[in-house]
Amino acid sequence: MTTEERDALILEFSRFREQNQREHGELLAHSEAKHGEVLARIEAVRTEMQAMRADFERAMRVQLLQGVGIAAVGVSAVGLIVRLTG
Repeated sequence: MTTEERDALILEFSRFREQNQREHGELLAHSEAKHGEVLARIEAVRTEMQAMRADFERAMRVQLLQGVGIAAVGVSAVGLIVRLTG
C-alpha cells in the first residue's frame, strides 16, 4: 500500500467517523426531545388525574353532607311528630 492509498483510507475513515458522530448526535438529540415530550405528557396526565380526584372527593363530600342533612331533617321531623302526637 502506498502512502497516498493509506492517506486516502485514513481520510475516508475520518469522514466516516465524523458522519457517524454527527448522526449519533442527531439521534441522541431526537431521542432526548422525545423523552422530554413523553415526560411532559406524563406530567399533564398526572395533573389531570389529580384534578379529577379532587373533583371526585369534593363531590363525595357534598353527597355525604347532603345525606347527613337529609337524615337530620328526618330525625327532626320524627321528633316533631312524636311531640305533637305524644
